[in-house]
Amino acid sequence: MATRLETRVKKAKHIKTFTTVQKYQNGKPRVILVPGSEAKRYQVIVRRLDAKTISTECRCETGVGHVSCPGNSNGHVCYHSIAAVIRSADGYKISFCSNREDAQRLQHLAKGTIGNLVSHQGTGRLHFVVYAKAPSVKVNTDTAIPVDYTRGRAKLFKS
Repeated sequence: MATRLETRVKKAKHIKTFTTVQKYQNGKPRVILVPGSEAKRYQVIVRRLDAKTISTECRCETGVGHVSCPGNSNGHVCYHSIAAVIRSADGYKISFCSNREDAQRLQHLAKGTIGNLVSHQGTGRLHFVVYAKAPSVKVNTDTAIPVDYTRGRAKLFKS
């Protein structure tokens, strides 16, 4: 059975591709627009509090203004905020953990950096590990490999 954190991260990864980043003139992200359930749209403001702490403020757009996201209460960080952080960490792999010990174990395995994600509107806190993505390997399919079929099975030539 999936935990609440696993469910939120899975939702966030699915909607990451539909997020829109509004930037300042200098290119830094200002607001990340994230789609939500029931055709709602959420504005997520991501702030860096210090070198290892990120704060997110999530607001639902309504016809009369903005309302705080209900998922960012009761000690939780909503999936809109998680999606915004995943989107803003483009080029890096990010994994979320519910406690510091799990993040330290993952950091030891993945050789990454531990950080904290806190809710600006409540007491919600997550730990994450950021590490560089493995470089993608491009396979050249234009080059044919010579094969010897004379013995009944394929044998690669040494060249």
